[in-house]
Amino acid sequence: SCDTSEGVCTCATGFGGSACEVDESLIAVALSNPSDVLLLHATSSSFTGNVLHLKTDRAIDAGFNMMYMESNSVLTYQMTGLGDITMHKGQLTISEGGQTITSGGLLINSGGVNISGGGTIAGGLSVTSGATTLASGLSVTDGGVAISASSSSSDSALIHNSATSIDVNKSVLKVKATADETGGTNDFNLFETIVGDLATANDKTIFRVTSEPKTEILSGGLNIQSGGATIGAGGLTITTGGAIIQSGNMVIQTGN
Repeated sequence: SCDTSEGVCTCATGFGGSACEVDESLIAVALSNPSDVLLLHATSSSFTGNVLHLKTDRAIDAGFNMMYMESNSVLTYQMTGLGDITMHKGQLTISEGGQTITSGGLLINSGGVNISGGGTIAGGLSVTSGATTLASGLSVTDGGVAISASSSSSDSALIHNSATSIDVNKSVLKVKATADETGGTNDFNLFETIVGDLATANDKTIFRVTSEPKTEILSGGLNIQSGGATIGAGGLTITTGGAIIQSGNMVIQTGN
């Protein structure tokens, strides 16, 4: 309101000027040379307060913004009254200090994740769709690895060394246990293959390598199409069923 007799105006909160025409919440500066439009500078070397403090009397709510940034009327950055931050443009670069998420996890809707300098995942990693590519290998120090698949038309797991030659005594797949061999007592399995059993609704072990150490075929038998079989020591014991030689006869070079 203005007193026309004296030419004095009483402005509403947030407005100023002789005719209340100035929006005091707006800092507008026309600068052609690089400079700060607003500089908040705490000069004390023992300063302990807040250089910038944003505060509302309204309770936390998505209906307002704590921060709203535009470049030529294009929204680039937004912090809502809930504290949610959206970077509408650009990217986030952390040069030092890293990133810590104390709760809620990390959700990536598109684009995936690329870790080029190595990383540690302490609480587990879950990939619900798409492929995960590790260019420099994967090391799991504890907790093991479980691979599950529901597709009937693709391999559940494929280990492929694409090198045209592999060094002597190197393995495409190596299974190792620190525990000693058990000699037939309290054996554990180094390797085991299992299928379902419709008749019993239980799992059926087909093949396993135990810590005795012993290689066992529990179901299905052994079919050698070519190359034959060589027993270096221990001989051959057939507990039941006998032996049938369909062709080629049997030649015993030494022994009985």
